[in-house]
Amino acid sequence: MLEIDENTNSSQWEERERNLVNFALSNIIRETLDQELNAGNGLLVQKEGGFAILIQHEQREYPLQLATDLHHKINSYLKLSVSCGIGLSVTSIEETTKSYRSALKALKINYFIGMNQVIRYGDELARVQPENKTITELQSDLVKALINQQKEQLQLLTEQLLEQIRIQTGENKNLAISGVYNSILTINQELTEIGGGMEYISSKQGALLERLAPCPSYADVAHVVEEILSEMLQQLASKLTRKESALLIKIKTYIEEHYASNITLESMAALFYMNSYYFSSFFKKHTGQNFKNHVTEVRMKHALKLLIESDLMVYEIAEQVGYNNVRHFSDMFKKKFGKVPQEYRQSFRQPQS
Repeated sequence: MLEIDENTNSSQWEERERNLVNFALSNIIRETLDQELNAGNGLLVQKEGGFAILIQHEQREYPLQLATDLHHKINSYLKLSVSCGIGLSVTSIEETTKSYRSALKALKINYFIGMNQVIRYGDELARVQPENKTITELQSDLVKALINQQKEQLQLLTEQLLEQIRIQTGENKNLAISGVYNSILTINQELTEIGGGMEYISSKQGALLERLAPCPSYADVAHVVEEILSEMLQQLASKLTRKESALLIKIKTYIEEHYASNITLESMAALFYMNSYYFSSFFKKHTGQNFKNHVTEVRMKHALKLLIESDLMVYEIAEQVGYNNVRHFSDMFKKKFGKVPQEYRQSFRQPQS
C-alpha cells in the first residue's frame, strides 16, 4: 500500500491537481513494475486516495526492495512525501485480504514513527520499550515535575508518557489522541487542585481536542503536548507565587493553633482541598522541610516553653503538645535538645555559679 503523506497539504489540492499527481504516481508505479523481472506478475489498484500493489514473488525481500525503489523514485522525480506499507506474504490468492489488511496496518504506523518511510508489517513492533511505569504513574510524575519546576525531568517524562500511550493503544491513531487528551485533562485537573491548572483546558475541553486531532503525526502531537506543559510550567511559576504565599500562611497559622490536636498529613491535605502528595510536595517546596518535621518542631517549641515556665508534669506537657505517648515525646525531645525533658528542666533550673 502506498499513499501520499498528509504533511504534503494534499487536502488543499484542487481536483485537477490531484488527478495529475495520481496520474504521475500511477505511471511511475506501472513503469517500475514493467521493468522488474516479474513483469506481468503485478497488479495495481487505486483505492481511496492510495495505491494497492499486489505482486507475485519468490524471494521474501522482494516486496521491500520494490517498495524502496518506488519510494526513492517518487521522492526524486515528483518531490512528494509518500509512505509505503508492506503486508504479510501469503501463499494463495484467497489470502490476499490478510496481506492487504496487514499492509494497511503497517501504513498507519507512519503516524507514530514518521512520514515518508517504507514500513514492513512486523518490523514496527521491534521498538524500544519505555520505562516500566503505568500511564497513571507517569501522569503523577509529570505533575511533580511541574510543581517543582523541573524542566529537564519534564521533557523525559513527556517522552515516556507518549510512548506508553502509543503502546497501550496498540498504535491506533484515534485511541492515541484520545489517550493524550485524557492525560492532559488529568494533569490539568490535578494542578487545578492547587490553583495551577489552565483555565481554557478546564472550561473549553473541545479546544484542546482541536489542537491535537489535526496533527499529521505523533511527533506533532508531542510538540503540542510540550507546548501545553510549557504553558503550565510558566503559569505555575507566576500564578501560584501569590496564592502559595497566602496559602502557606494559612497552613502555618493552623498548625500553630492546633498543634496539640492529632494533626496528620492526610487531615491537613483534606482541610486545604489537596491530596496528600500535593500537600506534602507544596509544603516541602516552600518551607524546605517536610510537614511532619515542621509539626514536630512547633510542638517541641511549645513543649520547651511549658517545661521552663510551668511546673506541669512531663506527661501533662506531652499531652498538651499533642503526644499521647510520653515515652515517644521524651525521645523526640531528646533528639531535638540533647536531653530528656526532666534532665533539661533540672539543668535549666540549677543555679548558675
